[in-house]
Amino acid sequence: MLAVKTSVLAALSPFAAAATMVRNKKWEWTEGDDRRLLEMRAAGKSSISIAAKLKRTPRAIDGRLSILRKQIAEGQDPLSAAGPTVNKPK
Repeated sequence: MLAVKTSVLAALSPFAAAATMVRNKKWEWTEGDDRRLLEMRAAGKSSISIAAKLKRTPRAIDGRLSILRKQIAEGQDPLSAAGPTVNKPK
């Protein structure tokens, strides 16, 4: 009975989803995606229009821009930063 209560409480926790969330490796950002994202933003495009072009959500665009800005602020080149790159299926 205690195990059931514990699992129910864990499921209701706002942090439960984050603890069990699995990264979607199928749609990871590639260097080409980052380059296109930065080029479109520099050209004044909105998150909505960039999202449509890259087939992602506006929230994903804003999140990735936040990560890239942080890398730039730390003196890293976001387009050559080491990280997983998985190509999207065509």
